Amino acid sequence: MISCCSRRTFLGAGTAGASVVVLASCGGGDEEEQSRRWVSIELDQELDVGQSRSVAHQDQQLLLHRPTEEEVLAFSAVCPHQGCTVGIAEEHFECPCHGSRFELTGQWQSGPAEQPLRRLEAQLEGTSLRVLL
Repeated sequence: MISCCSRRTFLGAGTAGASVVVLASCGGGDEEEQSRRWVSIELDQELDVGQSRSVAHQDQQLLLHRPTEEEVLAFSAVCPHQGCTVGIAEEHFECPCHGSRFELTGQWQSGPAEQPLRRLEAQLEGTSLRVLL
């Protein structure tokens, strides 16, 4: 004789199993997040308050802006529109390929990009910059 469980028991077990699968997929984070690491970049001179600068680390170009003594903002210089290298203009960052403009906070201002620059965690102490890449 075949033993059969009730509909309620069957559905409860199925829900519990699905929950385990969902939680397991959420727990590890994505590969990009797991492969990120802190790197140190030595600047040739201090970055003064109000100043912006472009720096390179290996094959990555970064944009820096220091709005206050305590804070430094770091962004990937890759334009979210088509991947061109964003540069520094007077009071903003600008993509030379199609004219996208970004505030010094990385927020999109105008042009075809319509997304902000990718912000990176950064710490600055004198001329030593630590960035999470």
